[in-house]
Amino acid sequence: MTSWAVTLRQFATRYRRNFGVDKENLTIKLWGDNFFNPANKKWSTKANDLNGTPLERAFNMLVLDPIFKIFNAVMNFTSEEIDPILEKLEIKLLAEERGLKGNALLKVIMRRFLPAEDAILEAIVINLPSPATAQRCRVETLYEGRSDDESAIGIRNCDPTGPLVLYVSKMVPSSDKDRFYAFGRVFSGTVRSGSRIRIQGPNYVPGKHGDSFVTGSQQIVLMRGAYVEPVEECPAGNLVGLVGIDQFLLKAGTVTNSETAHNVKPMKFSVSPVVQVAVEVKNITDLPNLSKVSSACPSRILTSKHRLRRLVNTSSLGLDLERDYAGVPLEKSDPFASYRESIKAMPMDEEVSLAIESGRISAHQDSKVQARVLAEDFGWEITDSRKIWTFGPDGTGPNVFVDVIKGTPYANEINDSCVAAFQWVTKVGVYAEESMRGIRFNLVDLMCYYDAIHRGGGQVIPTCRRVCYAACLLATPTLQEPVYLVEIQCAESVTANVYSCLLKRRGEVLSEEEWPGILSLGEGPLMFTVKAYLPVVETFGFTADLRRATGGNAFAQTTFDHWEVMSGSCLDKGSKTEAVVKSLRLRKGLNLCFLSPEIPSLDKYYDKL
Repeated sequence: MTSWAVTLRQFATRYRRNFGVDKENLTIKLWGDNFFNPANKKWSTKANDLNGTPLERAFNMLVLDPIFKIFNAVMNFTSEEIDPILEKLEIKLLAEERGLKGNALLKVIMRRFLPAEDAILEAIVINLPSPATAQRCRVETLYEGRSDDESAIGIRNCDPTGPLVLYVSKMVPSSDKDRFYAFGRVFSGTVRSGSRIRIQGPNYVPGKHGDSFVTGSQQIVLMRGAYVEPVEECPAGNLVGLVGIDQFLLKAGTVTNSETAHNVKPMKFSVSPVVQVAVEVKNITDLPNLSKVSSACPSRILTSKHRLRRLVNTSSLGLDLERDYAGVPLEKSDPFASYRESIKAMPMDEEVSLAIESGRISAHQDSKVQARVLAEDFGWEITDSRKIWTFGPDGTGPNVFVDVIKGTPYANEINDSCVAAFQWVTKVGVYAEESMRGIRFNLVDLMCYYDAIHRGGGQVIPTCRRVCYAACLLATPTLQEPVYLVEIQCAESVTANVYSCLLKRRGEVLSEEEWPGILSLGEGPLMFTVKAYLPVVETFGFTADLRRATGGNAFAQTTFDHWEVMSGSCLDKGSKTEAVVKSLRLRKGLNLCFLSPEIPSLDKYYDKL
């Protein structure tokens, strides 16, 4: 908010000449039980001098006191104190900055005195491991292949002479917006300009030709913020941009020169895309430009859906898609929230859903490890946990399909068809075609024709789909809505207004704490931090309402926190859940009959032999 930050090394650099001590030793003395006696200019680890006079801790005297003096001088508008401080700190203000007062002047001075970028970069260098150190510990997490193949060994050793393994994490638009730099990290080998490379998309399977391309790298660049620097080569451990492969790769993927290399595992985004915007080009000839939005923004998912040409899932709506990415006129809808379809009759435990979403339980685990975690940590029957056919949607989602049948013939023959139907069902739910969450489907009985021709995917997939949909409709169907954790900084005088804004929008206040920061010091107003849960759908326009109600004295920050089951069932007439389902179906154009988007009845999925 004020763009300044502090590290002990920054102050040690300033004081080392005065104390005649090197920076590293002085940094140690600025923390902990170290005291400086200005009378004899000596250091001590005791809180009192020889006469028993209390000494001030070095951190308080040499780090906090200068900051407090700046705050007090600026916020109390004592200009006669400000100039000597600025002269001592060698801070020069521009002509237009000298007329600033209060917070505006404070921000300028603190940014010059303790720039946040210097502190953050220093903290990164000191605390984060180097690529050579980190990759030794993370190769099993990063790489999809065997841990002893040549690519895995190259990643583990961060070897610049090993086979090339580069993971492209995002596409960065070029300055002219016509092409993209493929930005990523070199985990192994050295990428060279003009060399032959293999581009492997996220769906690449080793040994097959699908989703892979062999081409040449046109140019290698280092991304320097506002500009790029061309280089001939870049070894393992560095971040780099590739020119000329954006036509083969939409968002992310693996670049290699090895015939046997597997993919680097795709990144999981910590922020769920729970807010959506429907985007449509105004001119149909500009439709190819819309793919640039998807390429440039990894958190956005583009799909063709009903009346909408593209649906953009995002957790950040402040970007100008038209200006920054598409480069053509766009029509955008108002933002709307995502929901998840679920049930109330014996749903899967929320803890299991969270474990699946976090990767603690996954389809890639050894079946014995997976069964042990489910049995020991979540109380599943050991036989059930060993017979999970799949997770969904996309093979990783928080829904499971479990075979609880004992000794039924043909079960293994229809496994693939049931898995395909389950992925379809959990991706496109029955109530409003939203994804499902927290549902466990048990296969409890099975009857198949003896004739194998009647057990094919054409018969099993639609049947399994209808059965799963019917099971959901019979299990008290409901929705889960996304909920943000909202943190609001405000003055004490407007806390009542903050509470009022939250309660009007179904907010749940969690805590209120006095802000212990420096901004609460001096004669300024006391600052408080209010934390609350707020449904995502209620956050649209919340910032403007909050600003209006508090006169601009409150600032809100949001982050996705959890999914919460809505009260009532989708089938309860007049309930909030039914209204949301109908609005979703109406927006998607589902089953419209005289503008009455009714939820499908059970009869639609009921077949008689």
